[in-house]
Amino acid sequence: MWAVDVVAMEMYTVVISPLTKCYFTDVPEIIGEQQVSTYASVGSKKNLTCTITADPIPIFQWLHDEMIIHNNTKRSVIYNTENSSVLQMDIDTKERFGEFICRASNPLGEKEVIIDLKEGNPPAAPTLEVSSDKDTVKLDIKMTEDEDVDEELKVTGFKVQYILALNSWNSPKTHEFKIGDVYELRNMSYNTQYIFRAAAHNAAGYGNFSNEVMHTTPALQTASVVLSSSTKCALSSALFFFIVALL
Repeated sequence: MWAVDVVAMEMYTVVISPLTKCYFTDVPEIIGEQQVSTYASVGSKKNLTCTITADPIPIFQWLHDEMIIHNNTKRSVIYNTENSSVLQMDIDTKERFGEFICRASNPLGEKEVIIDLKEGNPPAAPTLEVSSDKDTVKLDIKMTEDEDVDEELKVTGFKVQYILALNSWNSPKTHEFKIGDVYELRNMSYNTQYIFRAAAHNAAGYGNFSNEVMHTTPALQTASVVLSSSTKCALSSALFFFIVALL
């Protein structure tokens, strides 16, 4: 007889603790174009925006004519998020135009977005006519542009604002349209008086509003029921027997 020794194997749980913590880093990377052009006019406000991703989060810096732009001055305010920066400026003189640089850097490197701010005028005010079809307001917006207008300054869309006739323009409702859209406002209230106005948009911003147009939407139509003579007779008979039963 053979004797067999059985060796029991115990199970062990091995816990491995990391000795070194790993960091994943990315050099700054531009989202969008590296060099762009945009327009503004004297007397307006203008926002310049650049988006650059990086890990660690990049530090943003704006320059104009090789001079650093400081934040929270009377003429400039800078708003930064993790991966983007917005330079908001008052365009109070022609000196504000020119080349701006948005620079983003972290320990791995830096990237720059170059923005060429040019002088250009926003479009003139469009004409506006308003009509209704049930609860839909139809907007007839027309715009006349000069034939020699720069291609980059052509109208790209419209902004329509409206209020109730008794309200002020402090808090209007706003709807933006692109060229080629159907200029309609749906689900408007029936039998309500509104005031509408429209402004055109191009690369320099929005122009002046059109003349205000007052318009009253149609009343809600109720369906009328036409009864045939036989139906009228049947209803009369039923009403007669109902009255007799009550007596």
